[in-house]
Amino acid sequence: MKRRQLAICNAYMFLFSLRFSEVYWVIFLRSKGLSFAAIGLLETIFHISSMSGEIPTGILADRKGRKVSLVAGRTVAAISSLLILEARSWSLLAVGFVLNAISYTCHSGAFEALVYDSLSPGQNGEFTRLWGNLNSIYLAGTALTAICAAVIARLSLDWLYVMSVAVDLVAVFVSFLLDEPPRIHKAGLPEVQYDASLEHGHKQVPGSESECQPGSELDNHNNRLAYVNEHQACQPDSELDNHFRHGILTDIRNLVKTLQKSDLRNLLFLWGLVCALGTSIRFLGQSFLQEHDISLTFIGIAGTLGNFLAIVPTRYSYRLQARFGSLRPVVIGSFLVPALVLSLALVPRRGDLPSKCLAGVMHLSLTVAMETMYPIFSDVVNSKVGSHQRATVLSSGSMMFSLAMMGVFPTIGFAGDRIGLSTGMIVTSCATALGIVPIIRALCQTGCQTTQTTDSSGN
Repeated sequence: MKRRQLAICNAYMFLFSLRFSEVYWVIFLRSKGLSFAAIGLLETIFHISSMSGEIPTGILADRKGRKVSLVAGRTVAAISSLLILEARSWSLLAVGFVLNAISYTCHSGAFEALVYDSLSPGQNGEFTRLWGNLNSIYLAGTALTAICAAVIARLSLDWLYVMSVAVDLVAVFVSFLLDEPPRIHKAGLPEVQYDASLEHGHKQVPGSESECQPGSELDNHNNRLAYVNEHQACQPDSELDNHFRHGILTDIRNLVKTLQKSDLRNLLFLWGLVCALGTSIRFLGQSFLQEHDISLTFIGIAGTLGNFLAIVPTRYSYRLQARFGSLRPVVIGSFLVPALVLSLALVPRRGDLPSKCLAGVMHLSLTVAMETMYPIFSDVVNSKVGSHQRATVLSSGSMMFSLAMMGVFPTIGFAGDRIGLSTGMIVTSCATALGIVPIIRALCQTGCQTTQTTDSSGN
């Protein structure tokens, strides 16, 4: 990856991490008089919207450009924060959550696909290291956000949303500076037939392949990219739009064929379920820690410390993958998350210092475990997908996460209103552990590992 592109990606990821409005969003909504059930319903609406928008925005990113998707996402995020801030009714809050969900769908597959496809030929094996570094920047940013939010929240929770709007507007400008990498078909998906010329709205010029100067595989690869870039800029917008409209159904059919690969499908299901449990607890854990008589300041400190502690294992997760392979960390991490949630729920609510410290340690450990797993999961999935549909497949994984959140988060929320958060966490963590057993078994049978894909020219 070029240094300029890497620097802009780092800046974008840092800005994306400054989500001030999400530090105390549950407490913010509670201050507006919403019950846990109402908050759980808003979260369900968020994930229904996210699930509905993931595939369309993924196709948009693959066809119109990842940068277009990122710019649109940050713009919509700023609008959603303003709407939630000014909402005086539950219905307006729901609209704000819908827009917030759409902003995430525009980011979810597009940025990861842009980073993976920006790698130089032969560098795909470096993705875990690079993605780990970017997520370390994200964690550092969220840690900084937690510190600042803890101070700002003591003045007014509303200012957290004002800060989010300002950051999103800056992120829009940074997104415009990103370079759009060409999307060349990569092999490894024999059931999907793909014509790269249709992707860029032009017909292949006869003899264009033979006009490439003989040389190394890297020279041939660069000649192909130069040809794509040269002809992509010359196509009429009407022809590109025509290909976009008529290619949607083809993209969906190709996505279905791709997800028929059992190991890829199981990986996406597994990460969606495990991540839904961990994310729900990280959100609702704020109120859980408050039930242990832990103040907002210390909750903010705990969130900050968790992100700082996760930076090193996230940054060096590629070494974990190199030493133990891809399957073993995936299996251990998938069972570790529900185990930590169960341990957190079983912490006695005595209000003394040991109980508070134990609850804090379990919450911190959950953050570290999830963030360490993420780059490895991401590398395995990306290595099994061609660049022409990478954003769409990654968005389908986010859709599976949203589907899981629609069940997990409301279940814990309703339980929190009726029988207590601890009981809801116990039930959900046990159900999740049982649910991932057949998925893990299937992955172990296929021996899931990274499979480095190559483009059709042989690189």
